[in-house]
Amino acid sequence: SVPLNLFLLQEVQRFQLVLEKVRSELKLVAQAIRGEVVITSAIVEAMDNVFEARVPRAWVVSPSGDEISWFAPTIGLWVKGLADRDHQLRTWLANLVANNIRPKSNWFPGFFNPSGFLTAVQQEITRLHADDGWALDGVSIHVEVADFDRAEQLKSAALPTEGVYIHGLYL
Repeated sequence: SVPLNLFLLQEVQRFQLVLEKVRSELKLVAQAIRGEVVITSAIVEAMDNVFEARVPRAWVVSPSGDEISWFAPTIGLWVKGLADRDHQLRTWLANLVANNIRPKSNWFPGFFNPSGFLTAVQQEITRLHADDGWALDGVSIHVEVADFDRAEQLKSAALPTEGVYIHGLYL
């Protein structure tokens, strides 16, 4: 198995959990509005949050306090993040299945587990150099700032022989 492909699978699985959580919450709200279920304080809170353009807490944090999605100041920005993540994962998966092609650049902040992405890249580099005796704990991360302003400019650029391009980081 290829480490970045496994990483993609894990990201898709986590994204599915977020979608399922949002879908179930919105179904409950719709049922409560129609009078089909008893309105609880959690449903009232979700309705108030959506009405006030805030992200319902249950979409971001599990009951035990673990982060299950991403924080955003408004529900509009949160939904944009949802759409952007969906686009990144669907495009990567479709290109991988159809042509065994990876993205030219990855939207780094759009990952649930960005350190897992970096580890997968390190694992792939280690495998490329297995004949040279490279070990995973000996592979370090090296970052170079490219001359590209936007990820779209990479369409004409070649992929690096080792490593990956990422975008979405700001100083």
